Amino acid sequence: MYSEPEFPYPCSRKDMETIKYYFDEETEFMAAPNFFDDYRNILIRRNAVSIIAKVTKKDVSDAYVPYLAMNYFDRFVSRYNIKYVEGRTDTEKVRLIAITCLTISAKMRIDSFSFDQFLSDLYRDMNLMINHQTIMRMELLILQVLSWKMKSVTALCFLNHYYPHFRQFRGFKRRSINEIIVQAQGEHTFVDYIPSHIAFSAFLAAANIAYPLKYKEIAEDIESKLNDQGQVKECAKKMIDLCRRLNILIDTPRSGIHSASGQVVELPQEETKEAGTPEIKEIQQNNSKAVVVHDSSEEEEDEERTALIHKRRQDIGKMETSQLQVQEGWEKLSDKKDVASEETETSISEIEEELVEPKKLMNFELKWATDVPSLEVHQRDSTIISLRIPGTGNNINIGCGTCNIS
Repeated sequence: MYSEPEFPYPCSRKDMETIKYYFDEETEFMAAPNFFDDYRNILIRRNAVSIIAKVTKKDVSDAYVPYLAMNYFDRFVSRYNIKYVEGRTDTEKVRLIAITCLTISAKMRIDSFSFDQFLSDLYRDMNLMINHQTIMRMELLILQVLSWKMKSVTALCFLNHYYPHFRQFRGFKRRSINEIIVQAQGEHTFVDYIPSHIAFSAFLAAANIAYPLKYKEIAEDIESKLNDQGQVKECAKKMIDLCRRLNILIDTPRSGIHSASGQVVELPQEETKEAGTPEIKEIQQNNSKAVVVHDSSEEEEDEERTALIHKRRQDIGKMETSQLQVQEGWEKLSDKKDVASEETETSISEIEEELVEPKKLMNFELKWATDVPSLEVHQRDSTIISLRIPGTGNNINIGCGTCNIS
């Protein structure tokens, strides 16, 4: 019988309680409403995306790290005025915030993360010299502003809940849905959509590419069961455009790999792993490891999680006072103390399990833009000049530097 272990169905009472927690709390893990309506704030975010993409470009084995880093960045900058951040220019301030969000994300995800090696790589690859103490001070500030809520409820948390709606249409490989969601994180146009809508829209975008003849039927059948249909349709339309622009491949369990151009890539049975495009080889190699991952025992998984928590607690050297505060906070976070009420501790534990999914499902190229306008060159501050049109009594307002005429 055909089975899909990549999308385990939430069916137990505990599963349903966890899903309810996700829906109840998802807006707490978003940027402040309307913050990115301002062009200057959009430009700040684009610079952060560029910095994180450049830093992680040489290692794309786990795209969840930059994805989570941008979640932290959006939440922080929309709640804290960056003028109080260390740095001489806005570019330096944004760079420090982005890199620090990345280190926090790496600590949450990678058990073997080496802070010293990370700083060394920054200097070698990007000629950035940021000392340990500066990042630790910034880390403490971010953790405090975000109230130590670092186990974010993201779109990925809703995939198991929504997948059964699409299973009747043959379904998708989880890696493809993950990629759509991660690539969307690199664009500011998605920041105001709640995580559950982003998750659902990613499935709809994948359906549009993999099953174009059935898409209308899929969309109508599923959207009729949802609230806020307008928001979902709008988000799904943007997701479909994203997949086409970035040529994101959609892998389905039974019918091969589909490109946004409408082509289906299928390999003959006798072809070896060396055949095909790099993307296809990568998917083949990752899929060949799936059985090993899912066959691992629960005891081994428990041991890995325990080792991860111990690593976080022990990864500290000689620190100044602020650094010790950060470490104490990490210990509280690992122990789930002072992070959530007893009622929601089980749900937070489920979030952690969700995020420690096999990294093969996050192993794809990050396609975030790295060529963005400078913060110093594109200032939004402008002078408004009002000119009166003779004989009309009307004024023309011209904003110098923004080319706004009204």
